[in-house]
This record gives sequence, structure tokens and C-alpha cells, in this order.
Amino acid sequence: MSKTITLMATLAVALLCSTTASATTVKWTLSGVDFSGGHVLQGSFDYDADTVQYTNVAVQFDSGSVMTQVNSPSNANRLTAALPVVTQGSPDFYIYFSSPLTNSGGTISLAEADYGSCVNSGCTDVAAQGAFQVISVGSVTAPTPEPATMALSGIAGLAFIATRLRKRYVC
Repeated sequence: MSKTITLMATLAVALLCSTTASATTVKWTLSGVDFSGGHVLQGSFDYDADTVQYTNVAVQFDSGSVMTQVNSPSNANRLTAALPVVTQGSPDFYIYFSSPLTNSGGTISLAEADYGSCVNSGCTDVAAQGAFQVISVGSVTAPTPEPATMALSGIAGLAFIATRLRKRYVC
């Protein structure tokens, strides 16, 4: 009986201490992003802080075309995106986050944002679209993951099994 309980306790500790080497992509959603000129930026994107990769970008300035192409330099503090096919004059935007994006989710305010148009076909230089569009409010939000849920479920399952085994071997 005690060998079974010891084995289960060892398995529970191993389960709690084990980690998996997998990338975590978090979906971030633009929330209340308004510019001084009354314009709005809306949409979402996925970000993996482990690989510093943006994917599934779908951001729209006012009711214009949806921008999906991530441009360089994009990193944990900055997202730059444009239309899938970039030509001179294509719309482009960038967002600076007040703190780096992580895989932990939460809410991060925007430090600065700009909307403009590509100066050249590679969109390596951007010009402000009319007057410089200064962000007045806005943030990005992502759900906060709860990694402890799986561990608690595992412990509860092991406790149930231990209780059943204990009842079985008690005379």
C-alpha cells in the first residue's frame, strides 16, 4: 500500500516539475485605439515572445483595407504592418508598446502609433498620411493563461485514485 502511495506521490511531483519545450502564441487584440484626428485602429495579431514572431496580423485603420504583412523592424516593443502586396503609396502603420509583449497576456498600453503610406515599393520608409496621426488612447489585451489548472486537475485525479486504492486495501 505505501509503495503505491509513494509511487503516486513521485509521479505527481514529476508531473508538476516537468516543462514542455513548446512555443506559446498569444492572441493580442487592439482595444480603444483612437488617434488625435478621430481615426481608429482596430484588429488583432498573434505574438510569440519566445521566437519574437508576429503571425495572423489583421489590423485595420478606420474602414480601410486590412493590413496583414509584418514589416521590419518588428520586435517585442514594436509592430509594423502593411497590406499583403506592398507598393509605393500603400498604407502602413506602426505601434510602440509601453512595455514588451510577453506570453503572459494581460493589458499593455500603447506608447505611440502612426499611420502613413509607404514611400517605396519595399515599404522600408514610411511617410505620414496627411497630418501626423498621434495616438490619444489605446492598449492591447490578451487573456492571461492559467497553467496551474492542469496541475491542480492532475493532483485531484491522483488524490481520488489514492483514496480508492486505500479503501480497497483496508480490511
